[in-house]
Amino acid sequence: MNIQLDHLISTNEKLPFMWCPFMNSEFGTPEAYKLMWKNVFAGIHTTAGDIFAPQDCVGAGGLKLSEVADWFAALREAVETKPGMKFWSDVETFDHHDWTSATIDRFVAQMKIEQPYVEDYITFAYCHYDSPYNTDPGYHATYIDYIKNGSLETSSPTEPSQFNAVLQTNGNVALSWNASTDNIGVCGYYIYRNEIMICKKQVPRSDGVRRNSIPLTEFIDTGLTSNTIYKYQVQAYDFANNVSSLTTPITITTSKVRTIIHKIR
Repeated sequence: MNIQLDHLISTNEKLPFMWCPFMNSEFGTPEAYKLMWKNVFAGIHTTAGDIFAPQDCVGAGGLKLSEVADWFAALREAVETKPGMKFWSDVETFDHHDWTSATIDRFVAQMKIEQPYVEDYITFAYCHYDSPYNTDPGYHATYIDYIKNGSLETSSPTEPSQFNAVLQTNGNVALSWNASTDNIGVCGYYIYRNEIMICKKQVPRSDGVRRNSIPLTEFIDTGLTSNTIYKYQVQAYDFANNVSSLTTPITITTSKVRTIIHKIR
């Protein structure tokens, strides 16, 4: 980093320098990370106005929301040892469990937790996960509504109607329902088996690729145990993660699988 900084300074071409490292609570502690960065800051040739903007790692799973405050408080102490350095957050706006866009309530929660410690924010990455040019405009519309009103909207989607579950001949269960409605838009559906969420069907990103329309109102449950009772329900959620009522449960009993033994002569 100093090779690059020294060159830019010597050629009088330096602009504010920003870098965005990450962290992971499974491999370290806030105190250890603070001490490491204090050591780096003592030797790095940054100048006033340069920006330390670590990824908050909530999207990638490096930190849980409950851990963010401790880590950013520690990093704030490290930054204060380097006069003139700015401290921003690189807010992750995705969900590592399935690499979908995070709903806006989580995005806002991250910023609120980090607000006492940082001076500003960038995102990783609004243009990729939230832009109306790359995904459903409901993300952007919900965020703009939050900016204008200072609070997240609280209108819940309608309950999915005509919910149906069918046991297929191969032992899978096919679920289907009619789309819910919402004042801004429906982000997706949470699918429950025996009162445990097993899947979410969410509006996709385009990523510059023309995609076939992915039906959000269908789901095939596979890998089920034979001769077993399963209870299914679905609920809709919007881009602020307001949820609808759960559908009335449907119970399916899978068939008993016959085992055929071939006698070897």
